[in-house]
Amino acid sequence: MKNKRKSIAILLIIVLIILLITLFIYQKLTTSKVNYEVSIDGKTEKRQLLFSGIWIVSEKYTGNVERKDISEGLSDIIKEYLPGIKDDTKMKTEKGLEKYYKKHQNTIIKELGIENSQEFIALVKKMKSSSANFKKWDKLTINKDSFVDRKNDDYSYFEMTVTYDNNKSVDYSVYLANDKKMYPRFKVGIKKW
Repeated sequence: MKNKRKSIAILLIIVLIILLITLFIYQKLTTSKVNYEVSIDGKTEKRQLLFSGIWIVSEKYTGNVERKDISEGLSDIIKEYLPGIKDDTKMKTEKGLEKYYKKHQNTIIKELGIENSQEFIALVKKMKSSSANFKKWDKLTINKDSFVDRKNDDYSYFEMTVTYDNNKSVDYSVYLANDKKMYPRFKVGIKKW
């Protein structure tokens, strides 16, 4: 009787260990991490960004841009370009935003894929209306139900939510190039267009 209980206890422990290992592996596959430094008011702090749902790209995307390049590109957009644009445009009127777009049009098209001033103005207005601290972000989540692989088109589509340090989040629409030679590689906006 004691041996039977001991065997059952050992079996339960083994099953529990297997379950924990499976959960750990699942978490590793569904979440990626990127380390980065942020400098605010002269203070530099190390931070870590979690990518959640990046596995959906590996699972559904048939283009040839590698997952690592996708993660790095999205990271650059979120940690460099969007905070810079928010800072540069915080005091600008709509007319000022148009002038800003015209002056920086080539960079905005290259880095964000925004090809007209109206899309740019809509994105900036959305950013301005958010109380999120765009310089400190914690998590980027790709909405798995939104991914549309458009293998016959130039771009696939997905929606992502970026959660910032102050627990505020902003939703973005992203078009991802299906060919790594294509630029812009990403088109970022606030809604499907």
